[in-house]
Amino acid sequence: PATPAAAFDPDYKGWFAALDLAATQPSGLDQHFANRINSPNSDNPSVDRLVIDNATPITWRADFGYGFGRGLGNLRVSYWTFDHDDSGSADAGSGFLYATLFGTASLGAISVTSADATSHVKARTYDLDYVRPLMYGDKFTLRWLAGLRHATFEEETGFEGFGAPNPPALQTKRIESRGTGLRFGVTAHFIFSAHFALDAGVTFSSLRSRVDAEAVQTQGSPTGMGLQTETLQLSDGSVRGQMLDLDARAVWSYGSLDYYVGYGTSNWDGLVADRLAGVTVGSGGTTPGNRPRDGLTFDSVHTGIIWRFGKD
Repeated sequence: PATPAAAFDPDYKGWFAALDLAATQPSGLDQHFANRINSPNSDNPSVDRLVIDNATPITWRADFGYGFGRGLGNLRVSYWTFDHDDSGSADAGSGFLYATLFGTASLGAISVTSADATSHVKARTYDLDYVRPLMYGDKFTLRWLAGLRHATFEEETGFEGFGAPNPPALQTKRIESRGTGLRFGVTAHFIFSAHFALDAGVTFSSLRSRVDAEAVQTQGSPTGMGLQTETLQLSDGSVRGQMLDLDARAVWSYGSLDYYVGYGTSNWDGLVADRLAGVTVGSGGTTPGNRPRDGLTFDSVHTGIIWRFGKD
């Protein structure tokens, strides 16, 4: 999602636009919502770690810019978005089901017989880049990139348990982060014929980021005195965010249009970390802890079109 659009003609002068559609799979979200203890009374209980199964939604990216001609490169702005909902469910079977979004808490672990889990993930990138081509012979070009990136990430997960001793049994977790910084990259452009080429590129971004997170647990009082709610909050304004974007594509060029198909991967670190995973508050709970998450990856199979307005 972060590789610049292909441009067959380094001497093109004028405006251009690009639109990219992709099937994007998030890897590493690890949205752990419950543990199922299958043999709670044995010395070696069997534990199933239950996570939401993340689907592969369609994402899109748009570029708009201006080429300066005479091999002077181009200036472009870009926008990429990922926005998707997922869900999961589970039952305790012959054992017990423990909620894990909140981690161990002073109110005690939430134990239920069945549960529904929900997830909403939204990621955005906004880029301003200058791309300069350097030609090495007639068949090979390196396109160097330098620019700015602003990125945002939002994740909200929810747990609703049924058959709890003290209903309701609810947990939510929300993570919001944003970062701004520099990015640099290079793309190798191999020309095979007048209408066909291959591109392979890498881009690195370093972002000064801020992360705000909150987790809430609500359950009924065992004494019948109403609801009990517990909240965990975290704010960190000095997070180092890093992104590594890799992309390879085949490009066909005809007149003012380029068509391409390819595969890309974008690794996000820092600003997507789950800093509330495994947090312990007090000593009243026995819920098994979560696994900390430092980063995730968006893997995409994508296709797109580039239109140069002033070229016949």
